[in-house]
Amino acid sequence: MSTTSHVHEKVKNLSEKRYITVVVRLLLDRHDRLVHGEIVDTDGKAQGQFVKWRGLICTVREYLMRH
Repeated sequence: MSTTSHVHEKVKNLSEKRYITVVVRLLLDRHDRLVHGEIVDTDGKAQGQFVKWRGLICTVREYLMRH
Protein backbone atom coordinates (compact mmCIF):
# COMPACT_ATOMS: atom_id res chain seq x y z
CA MET A 1 0.00 0.00 0.00
CA SER A 2 1.39 3.41 -0.92
CA THR A 3 1.75 6.18 1.64
CA THR A 4 -0.98 8.21 -0.04
CA SER A 5 -3.41 5.29 0.09
CA HIS A 6 -2.53 4.67 3.75
CA VAL A 7 -3.21 8.33 4.69
CA HIS A 8 -6.47 8.31 2.71
CA GLU A 9 -7.60 5.15 4.54
CA LYS A 10 -6.88 6.78 7.94
CA VAL A 11 -8.92 9.87 6.99
CA LYS A 12 -11.76 7.66 5.80
CA ASN A 13 -11.73 5.71 9.08
CA LEU A 14 -11.78 8.95 11.13
CA SER A 15 -14.81 10.21 9.23
CA GLU A 16 -16.68 7.07 10.32
CA LYS A 17 -16.06 7.85 14.02
CA ARG A 18 -17.35 10.43 16.46
CA TYR A 19 -16.71 11.49 20.02
CA ILE A 20 -19.46 11.42 22.64
CA THR A 21 -19.00 13.07 26.02
CA VAL A 22 -20.62 11.35 28.96
CA VAL A 23 -20.27 12.40 32.59
CA VAL A 24 -20.29 9.64 35.20
CA ARG A 25 -21.44 10.93 38.58
CA LEU A 26 -20.80 8.62 41.56
CA LEU A 27 -21.94 8.63 45.16
CA LEU A 28 -19.45 6.75 47.34
CA ASP A 29 -19.75 5.87 51.02
CA ARG A 30 -17.07 6.81 53.54
CA HIS A 31 -15.19 3.60 52.63
CA ASP A 32 -15.19 4.58 48.95
CA ARG A 33 -17.72 1.90 47.98
CA LEU A 34 -20.18 2.69 45.23
CA VAL A 35 -23.61 3.54 46.60
CA HIS A 36 -25.24 4.97 43.49
CA GLY A 37 -24.25 6.40 40.14
CA GLU A 38 -25.70 8.10 37.12
CA ILE A 39 -24.78 8.96 33.56
CA VAL A 40 -25.26 12.65 32.77
CA ASP A 41 -25.13 14.34 29.37
CA THR A 42 -23.24 17.55 28.72
CA ASP A 43 -26.36 19.59 29.53
CA GLY A 44 -26.46 18.06 33.03
CA LYS A 45 -29.53 15.96 32.29
CA ALA A 46 -29.50 12.49 33.87
CA GLN A 47 -29.49 9.79 31.18
CA GLY A 48 -29.48 6.69 33.36
CA GLN A 49 -28.85 5.44 36.88
CA PHE A 50 -27.10 2.39 38.31
CA VAL A 51 -26.22 0.88 41.68
CA LYS A 52 -23.40 -1.57 40.90
CA TRP A 53 -20.25 -1.29 38.77
CA ARG A 54 -21.68 -3.73 36.26
CA GLY A 55 -24.68 -1.42 36.01
CA LEU A 56 -22.35 1.35 34.84
CA ILE A 57 -21.46 -0.66 31.75
CA CYS A 58 -25.10 -1.49 31.02
CA THR A 59 -26.20 2.12 31.52
CA VAL A 60 -23.50 3.49 29.21
CA ARG A 61 -24.34 0.85 26.59
CA GLU A 62 -28.06 1.77 26.75
CA TYR A 63 -27.21 5.46 26.44
CA LEU A 64 -25.05 4.84 23.37
CA MET A 65 -27.73 2.72 21.72
CA ARG A 66 -30.19 5.62 22.09
CA HIS A 67 -27.76 8.09 20.56
